Amino acid sequence: MASAARYLKIDVNELPRLIATCRLVTAKLRQLDGDSRRESAAATANGQGHDPWAAQARAAKRQAAIENGVAQLQQALSATSWSAVYGHINGAHRASIASGN
Repeated sequence: MASAARYLKIDVNELPRLIATCRLVTAKLRQLDGDSRRESAAATANGQGHDPWAAQARAAKRQAAIENGVAQLQQALSATSWSAVYGHINGAHRASIASGN
């Protein structure tokens, strides 16, 4: 825990709140993905083609869940820890995704 907190540059006492919030958001995103797969499978089974409106609605739900998660995380952490996590996400984490690492 201490190593993870140092890596993220947050107070170790706040790490459990970060983890709990991330787990809740991840669970919500998994639920939405499952719903999306079921809806797509049902549409295919009923002979319906790709519905761009349904896809757009699913994307909007996913984006809302992400934005809600960000707001929850910001509320759960101190301003200093939030700033560090935000910087990590938009710095090192984003760079690692872009480079494929």
